[in-house]
Amino acid sequence: MKRTLILLSILALVVVLGFAACETAPDPEPEELDFVDEPYEAGEITFTYEGEADQVLLAGAFNNWQEAASPENEMEEVEENKFEITVWLDPGSWEYKYIIDGEWTQPQDYMEKISPLPNDETGDGFGGYNAVIEVQ
Repeated sequence: MKRTLILLSILALVVVLGFAACETAPDPEPEELDFVDEPYEAGEITFTYEGEADQVLLAGAFNNWQEAASPENEMEEVEENKFEITVWLDPGSWEYKYIIDGEWTQPQDYMEKISPLPNDETGDGFGGYNAVIEVQ
């Protein structure tokens, strides 16, 4: 009887610890990033990424989050490790991300390598963040 109680206690402890380990952790707080306060002017905006890469794509609400290379999102290497794409943005708040060599990135991954700087960031629904550019 005593042995059964000990085994049941151990089993209960394992179950409780197992459930505790399965709980999902909350999304981490984003790093403090230096965002731009003023909105950008509507029209053509050139996005630049300066860093080592074979391919850089710009995916966002303005191009339906295209993740396959196309003229609407593939940045051109204008000089070694400097990529650019010009897009037309109407007034509004536009979320976007860079896809670098097939990897979706977070704003804190590239802030020192891009232009223009975003105005903000927002949750992407997958535990990460999208950059946000405000256009007036």
